[in-house]
Amino acid sequence: MLRTRVAALPVAVFCAIVLLASPASAATVALRTTLTAAEVPTGGDAAGSGEAYVIIDTVSGRVCTYVVVRGVTQIIATHIHKGAAGVSGPHAIDLDTPVHYGATVAYSATCTVESPALIADLIANPSGYYVNVHSAGRPLGALRGQLSTW
Repeated sequence: MLRTRVAALPVAVFCAIVLLASPASAATVALRTTLTAAEVPTGGDAAGSGEAYVIIDTVSGRVCTYVVVRGVTQIIATHIHKGAAGVSGPHAIDLDTPVHYGATVAYSATCTVESPALIADLIANPSGYYVNVHSAGRPLGALRGQLSTW
C-alpha cells in the first residue's frame, strides 16, 4: 500500500506538468524507453532498471520528461543524449537528477524549451537519442535506453 502512495505523487506531478505544458490544441508527440544496464556501452549497473517518458509539445517547443529509476544509488545526472544504440553521444537535453523516495526508487520530472531543429530531429529520429542515467559509481552511465514512439 505504501508503494502505491509513494509512486502516485510523482506520477500526479508529471501529469500536471504535461497538462500545463500542452494546451488542448497543441500537437504532442510521446516517446518512451526502458532503462537497462545492458544498453550502456561501458557497462551499466546490473542492479538497476527504469523507464523514461518524453512528451513533446511541437507548438511551444516544450519537452517534458519523467524518469523513474530503481536500484541505482548516488545518481549524479540524467540527460537525453544524441547517439545510436551502442554509441556514446553528446548531451542534447539536460534533465533534472532523479531524487530518491525510499531506499531504491528515484524520480525526476523536467520540462525545458528546445530549439525547433532539435525538436524536429527528435521527432523524426527518436531512436537516434537515448536517456542516460549517470551515477557516482558509473559516471559514464548506470542505465540507458534508446527512445521510441509510444
